[in-house]
Amino acid sequence: MLLCEKYRVEKYLGEGGFASVWQIRHLDWNMDLAVKRLLKKHLDKTSMIESFLNECLSWIELGMHPNITACCYVEKIGGAPCVFAEYVNGGTLHDWIKTEKLYQGNNNDVLERILDIAIQFAYGLNYAHSCGMVHQDVKPSNVLLSQDGIARVSDFGLIRAQSLTDSPKDVTKPVDRQERTIIAKSGGYSMSYCSPEQGGMSNTLTWRTDIYSWAVSILQMFTG
Repeated sequence: MLLCEKYRVEKYLGEGGFASVWQIRHLDWNMDLAVKRLLKKHLDKTSMIESFLNECLSWIELGMHPNITACCYVEKIGGAPCVFAEYVNGGTLHDWIKTEKLYQGNNNDVLERILDIAIQFAYGLNYAHSCGMVHQDVKPSNVLLSQDGIARVSDFGLIRAQSLTDSPKDVTKPVDRQERTIIAKSGGYSMSYCSPEQGGMSNTLTWRTDIYSWAVSILQMFTG
């Protein structure tokens, strides 16, 4: 199926609380992208659409990093806003745990793979924090993996990522965490992975909430 004469729909990838996800082929760019389209039930909610668009713009502003899933642009198709992001072909870290792909090989192979992915995962989060952003929904299903094990943190724009610091005028500059603490409003989260302060709906979350969720994710990688 063709959309707007430049996208070919390749595959339906799934659905979350806010959006459905599709793999498409960008015919002008000759490459695959992942497209997240706001669900029909939300299209009559002006505030939901505005929030969706604003959050996607925050994700776009992160730019490129080897361990971040890049968000390319946002476009309306059929009246619904769609976010176009990098397509990563290996599934999520959650998939690798569930299918036990993460645990293939001998003990040394498995340990090396887990530590490698954990470090890449941390690199991606550190980059986001250095840009003044707190993810707030860090978990294995928000880490995408290529077939050869390159990890990319994803879904910044869809879970109320904030670009707030205690010096708002400087959010375009790299944040030195030794000098300033990144402060964010409480946004979306997954209870199984969220920090105690986030689960308590604190209004003063910092980058530390992501570190807690990262640690829970790493524990799950080791325990299955």
